[in-house]
Amino acid sequence: MTLVTSPPQTIPPPIAAPRSSSALVIADECSCERALALLGEALDITSARVMIATMPMPLPAMVSAFAPLSGMTTYERLIEESLERADEAARVAALGLPAACVSYCTLRRWSQVADLLEAAWHDVVVLGCVPRRRPLRRIVEVSGAAQTALVFARPAVACR
Repeated sequence: MTLVTSPPQTIPPPIAAPRSSSALVIADECSCERALALLGEALDITSARVMIATMPMPLPAMVSAFAPLSGMTTYERLIEESLERADEAARVAALGLPAACVSYCTLRRWSQVADLLEAAWHDVVVLGCVPRRRPLRRIVEVSGAAQTALVFARPAVACR
């Protein structure tokens, strides 16, 4: 029995389309500007796809414990106001960017940040605010698995 094969062929490499850079910015209402300034140093924003995800500011323990006792507000209302301010900060930041494609959203939990990292590919992730240890470990793990650069924007305080 004789096995006949065709002569070896050289397969040309696929034409690589120019890939635009992608960035994810995680910030709260106070650290949004600082995180975007750092993003501008790390990436060419004009041709990048940028997603801005804002988080609510953490409520100080004194405020969350005693504000509801005043009868003027509730803990849930304080969180809603913080989410509204975060959404406004994200919208203002998105309008001020010269990026090719800018989108923004407001997140309630740090687990949603890990979901965003797993759902899409990014060149760089800028953390304007930092979570506590367990969510931070998960974010570092997911960004490391995706080989995404994780940049900390020198946050002043840790978020929830």
